[in-house]
Amino acid sequence: MKEDERFSEFVAKCRKYNVPHDVPFLYPDEVMVILRCKKNTLYRLMNSGKLKFVKEKGEKRRKISPQWVVEYFDALLTVPASEAA
Repeated sequence: MKEDERFSEFVAKCRKYNVPHDVPFLYPDEVMVILRCKKNTLYRLMNSGKLKFVKEKGEKRRKISPQWVVEYFDALLTVPASEAA
């Protein structure tokens, strides 16, 4: 798949999941609105590894890439083959 096609697919998924695609990172308060969850739930997802994040040296706030939010949604909507049968 070409780079342009992958980007177009990513933008389409962002629109589908209501995730901004034109910013490099989102802050937890922005992701809480997108996921429609509370702060404790979001931090539980991040601490368990289900939702990726970065924390830059010297900063306290976590940052989440829109790509990672899309990946989280995709993982929620993908049914494992063992459960599909």
